[in-house]
Amino acid sequence: MWCIGISMILFILIIIASIRLSAKSRSTVPSTYAINTSLPPLVATTTYILPNNCTLRQITPVFSLNNSPSFDFQFYSILYTAIARQTMITFAFRQDPGYWVIDDMSMRETNTGIEVLQNGDFENELLAPFSYCNQQGIDVTSTTYPSNNQSHSGTYAFVDFTANAPDYISQMLTLAIGHMYNISFSLLNSGGPVNSFMVMMSV
Repeated sequence: MWCIGISMILFILIIIASIRLSAKSRSTVPSTYAINTSLPPLVATTTYILPNNCTLRQITPVFSLNNSPSFDFQFYSILYTAIARQTMITFAFRQDPGYWVIDDMSMRETNTGIEVLQNGDFENELLAPFSYCNQQGIDVTSTTYPSNNQSHSGTYAFVDFTANAPDYISQMLTLAIGHMYNISFSLLNSGGPVNSFMVMMSV
């Protein structure tokens, strides 16, 4: 009887020791875990309401940038083959954190070198003969001006600060059907996303 009592006591002590050891072992495991549940931030895209007062009906995008990092003036050149005599060229800008600057715009017939775009360097100090439209297609040319703060060459350039939705500037051109034209410009982007820039032709 006495032996049974001693055995029971030893058994209970072994169980208690095992429980304490198990508890100590578990205490070395973190009670909380740093789980990375963050998702990449959603980068907005730009919705273009087209056509509008700065485009014709049949629209062909020929160049675009979307949510680009900031960059200093860069030169771009695009080839376009005319499909109609009366053609409109349109530049669309959206820049939520900063602004775009465009300068030295040109559109030349590749064989003859004839320039068909007027006031592409904005050196006459006016936006005309470009037209300006906001996203809703309302003509608000009186509120937008070329600027001499950020020109690429010469004195003036076009600066656009629009946020949340694009602005447009456009010019009606007379082209030779089937002929190829070189569209070129220098572009500066002052801020990262959200932003967008597009060149489109419409007939």
